[in-house]
Amino acid sequence: MIPATREHAEIIAAKGLRNQDDREVRLLGFDPADALVRSWEVSWPNVWVGVIGGEPFTMFGVGEIAPKAGRPWLLSTKDVLKVRRQFMAHTLPWLDFINKLYPYLENIVHTSNTVAQRWLDYAGFEFHEDVKIEYQNGDGAAIFRRFSRTRTPNE
Repeated sequence: MIPATREHAEIIAAKGLRNQDDREVRLLGFDPADALVRSWEVSWPNVWVGVIGGEPFTMFGVGEIAPKAGRPWLLSTKDVLKVRRQFMAHTLPWLDFINKLYPYLENIVHTSNTVAQRWLDYAGFEFHEDVKIEYQNGDGAAIFRRFSRTRTPNE
């Protein structure tokens, strides 16, 4: 894992996101390339990239939503599946680090993004109520699930 650059975001976008990640950002009204660049911008300097053979395959970070509260995010190419075990091994140390920056972490995940939900569960996030997000064109809505992780003062 290394600090991410805007160029990393552009490389990952050109490779294409994992199908579920691609669908999720589109349901939120973003083009995947814009979602990566905007996420990088709002999270800088707390944004990193995972690389395989010098090529980025995942980008993740946390943006501040309030004092001591952050919005973690992660977007990957399908190459994340090639290094699943290594990726999982880095999950908890990374989340512990950002949970020290922001004791409260919160975001949403699309209800069909089962891979992300399993990862969030493994990482110690709690799931809460479903949230209905209206499409920007007014033609329907998508259902997302709110999740959070809170660091206790002794951690």
